[in-house]
Amino acid sequence: MTDSSQHRHLVLVVDDDPVTRLLAEETLIANGYRVVLAADSDEAMTLVRLHNPDAILTDINMPGRDGIELVLELRQSDWASLPIIVMTACDDSATVMHAYEAGATDFVIKPIRWSSVPYRMKHAIDSTIVSDALQEQRGRFETLLAALPDEIFLIHEDGLVSENLTGRRASAVDSAGPRRLDNVLPQHVVSEAKLSLSRALNEQKTASFEYPSADKRRMMELRIIPESTKMAIGMLRDVSDRHSDEQRIRKLAYYDMITGLPNRQLFTRRLRRTLQAARIANTQVGLLYIDLDQFKRINDTLGHSVGDALLKSVAVRLHNVIESTDSSLDSLKDLSQDLDPGDSPHVARLGGDEFVVLLPNLDSQAAAGKIAALITEAMGTPFTLDARQIVITPSIGISVFPQDGDDLDTLLKHADTAMFKAKGDGRNGYRFYDSTMEQRALDSLDLEGDLRQAINDGELSLHYQPRVCLNTGALCSAEALLRWHHPTRGWVEPEKIIAVAEDTGLILPLGTWVIQQACRQLGQWQSLGIEGFSVSVNVSADQVTRTDLSEIVLRAVWENRLKPQALELEITESAVMQDANALRALFAKLKNAGVRVVMDDFGTGYSALSYLREFAFDGLKIDRSFVMNLHNDDDSSVICAAIVAMANTLNLKVTAEGVELDEHRVQLAAMGCDEAQGFLYSKALPPQQFCLLVEDWLAAERRDSALLANIDRDDQDLDAINPGRE
Repeated sequence: MTDSSQHRHLVLVVDDDPVTRLLAEETLIANGYRVVLAADSDEAMTLVRLHNPDAILTDINMPGRDGIELVLELRQSDWASLPIIVMTACDDSATVMHAYEAGATDFVIKPIRWSSVPYRMKHAIDSTIVSDALQEQRGRFETLLAALPDEIFLIHEDGLVSENLTGRRASAVDSAGPRRLDNVLPQHVVSEAKLSLSRALNEQKTASFEYPSADKRRMMELRIIPESTKMAIGMLRDVSDRHSDEQRIRKLAYYDMITGLPNRQLFTRRLRRTLQAARIANTQVGLLYIDLDQFKRINDTLGHSVGDALLKSVAVRLHNVIESTDSSLDSLKDLSQDLDPGDSPHVARLGGDEFVVLLPNLDSQAAAGKIAALITEAMGTPFTLDARQIVITPSIGISVFPQDGDDLDTLLKHADTAMFKAKGDGRNGYRFYDSTMEQRALDSLDLEGDLRQAINDGELSLHYQPRVCLNTGALCSAEALLRWHHPTRGWVEPEKIIAVAEDTGLILPLGTWVIQQACRQLGQWQSLGIEGFSVSVNVSADQVTRTDLSEIVLRAVWENRLKPQALELEITESAVMQDANALRALFAKLKNAGVRVVMDDFGTGYSALSYLREFAFDGLKIDRSFVMNLHNDDDSSVICAAIVAMANTLNLKVTAEGVELDEHRVQLAAMGCDEAQGFLYSKALPPQQFCLLVEDWLAAERRDSALLANIDRDDQDLDAINPGRE
């Protein structure tokens, strides 16, 4: 705002009463002001932006947003210092106080003595001009203070600052004469400065403390050296460089260099302090132990730079989930004196692909489960890194103080145990710790060793489940499924075998063995004259990205004298999305050789339709989760019909998994689905039993063919006897 002598000030009058607006306009214009008028707060804000007035005269009571709301909006905008006089018919102190608290400069009571309004307006404008000038001067002074090096000055016992001893005019003394500590130092450190001054003078010992500058960009040190019992020498020094060095050392010691999150050392300090507070307050503390599923594959296939970028993105996503869940988590900040600006005390990276989340003052175990579910949901969205979509899922273990452990080490151990249970149950989920997990964890460790031995000792086998052509009812192919009969455990669930194999890296030799064994078995059947169908084999994402899969497949086909078309590979959507480039090169080799490739479990992941075109799949398999409810769920029926229609348009063979009822078969056939697989036809069988099933199937087909041939011959004989027969 400029000086009042330089131009005629513009006043915005806001009142829903046209008479009041008219009287105000006439009064102000007669006293040398320019005036614009508004009938409500919304129009007033429009005119403020358009005309940038020097002052506002506004009524309080107006329809819609009243004058108080208008004042509040202006004070929170670019017009925070604009002088505002409010008019009110209420002369009670509460209304006046409300107006002042909102930010009003002055007020007048209705009915208004219009002759006094110009004087009040002039006083409000002049006062604001002076205030703005003072603020500008203070800003220049603080800028000068920030630019000066070390300062030495005298401080009196009452806080009076005088006699700059540096030979320069320092921030402690200006041209107006002596100042006090209250004026020299930032307000947030004045109290500490006075206490240090008092202590130095009373004890006759040097006192010092550090504090951040007003702009938070520098660290300052004030040393107060007593010269007598009444006066001390003050030394103000910029210690930003020293402080930065200390911060860098601290970062190296306590923070993860990739994600910027607290590391294990800092996290354990905070967890220990949180548990101490929880014991005193008798509250619960939750701990979430998070491991990224199959993260090693990302590093191995895409490189550590992409892996590091993924870890950073995961850290940001975890931080956002936790910060948006519950404001009660902020209570942890009271326990974190070592917290850096912008640092979240709730999330830390322990190392590798392991993160932890600390939940203080937990209301219940269910609350921890809710947050784990939110994390799982948030992580379900693919990460886009380097123009590539990457899917990474979390396995989360949860332990709760005090029931799952009374000390730091036990709580971490039990959360880790629960995390491994989540992995063993299929990944991409969370599990709460319970006491039975300890034994299960030991069993899992034993199972890993047993699986290594089983691969070497030949305990593994393949069973085969037939796939049937829905149009003809003929056996057209079979899927090879891994089975393991443990000497003491009995049959081990296939999902558990795969989970252990993927976690330990055994999936690569195991996958190679499956391909070789399936080709070997198919070759044996063909040597016995049992042929006319193909065998499909499931391929993991690790096999696609970490082995020369085409070499393994083609060698197995060649060694067993098979046609490449006799082998079919099933690859999941998630494997496609992990490394499209590797898959593109693989497809080129396999397709050229004649090996068929289908997309498995279609519809359960992020079905990228462009992948179906880009990689020229030969077919796709509808996941059993859609098929099993076909007979009683309209949504499943619509989804299956849509998948079949899309596949037919793209000329892809469609196989439905999990067909258990004849109703399923009828519906799928009507949709145009090509093949079906499930218990309606047969469970997965050992090679010998499957061989018998195939022989029975082929024999039935031969009988049907013979019966049809006899019918045709009878028709021909009748035609010969009676040529005119229709």
